[in-house]
Amino acid sequence: LQPPGLSSTRGRDTAPQPRPAALRAGAGGGRAGNRELGLPRGLTATSDRSTWSLPPVFDLVRSVGDVATEDLERTLNCGGGMVAITAASDADKAIATLAARGVEAWSAGVVTTAGPKQGGRVTLVGNHA
Repeated sequence: LQPPGLSSTRGRDTAPQPRPAALRAGAGGGRAGNRELGLPRGLTATSDRSTWSLPPVFDLVRSVGDVATEDLERTLNCGGGMVAITAASDADKAIATLAARGVEAWSAGVVTTAGPKQGGRVTLVGNHA
């Protein structure tokens, strides 16, 4: 296993200007749960699983342990160790800045205004690539 790039020192100063509105680690509460911790109550997010591949170790855990994908996502980061929420206009710059430092990054979804009782929620859609 290889530690994620943003957990190391090379990822600490990679945020472009302006800085992300939220920057959250994806482990210890799962992919959606950790984003919810950093998402303001007036917003909701949709993350598309098809934007990343599930690393083989998570597929092994799922198949050997007979663990449902939803349970994996509630518990583990499933290949997306850090999430930065930026303005849509800053996304390409953020990705390029991280790539220049050897950190893989991609646009995984969108943040929108939340409806009643939806604030702070992250919804995962699609299937892993």
